[in-house]
Amino acid sequence: MKLDIPFISQSDISVPEEWRDRSCAIVCLKMSLDFYGSKHHIEIPTISGLIDEGLAMRGEQYNTQIGWTHDAIAWLAHNHGVPAYKEEFRSDAIPVKSGLATPSDFSDGLRGEGILRIKAALSRGVPSMVSFLPGFGSKVSSHLVLVIGYEENQGFIVHDPSNSDPKENFLIPEERFISFWRKFAIFVG
Repeated sequence: MKLDIPFISQSDISVPEEWRDRSCAIVCLKMSLDFYGSKHHIEIPTISGLIDEGLAMRGEQYNTQIGWTHDAIAWLAHNHGVPAYKEEFRSDAIPVKSGLATPSDFSDGLRGEGILRIKAALSRGVPSMVSFLPGFGSKVSSHLVLVIGYEENQGFIVHDPSNSDPKENFLIPEERFISFWRKFAIFVG
């Protein structure tokens, strides 16, 4: 099953040049909002408009070191009448004395629940933005892609808006997806 979501790359002419290396979240959000907006007759701002609006929101919604907060992405969706929420599927054991976090006994179960929720959202027509670790593709930092489908026994279909190596309808084997997934997702729609 695959959602029919038009692809936008970070190198698209609609992305301001100074944002092309750091706009994966906004571009994924724009693809999601356009998909939802077309079904519900909601006019969605341009990428430049979303960037300007995000920068104008109170609080530090954009950080030059880490990019857009997931809260900001959900908030921007809400500002345009689109349901969205972020969810984390990780668990750490943190001994009080050392403060050093390691995956807890619940980590595998939560990761599995996250995979199930991404699949369930797709079956309801809801894409999800997921955060990948550095090293996915040509990225040297964490990166967001838009999950638009799933093929049983094959993997997830994503739109990767990467400025350096964009991929439309890219099939990622589930094992590879899990190995790079930071266990964060933003469900939009």
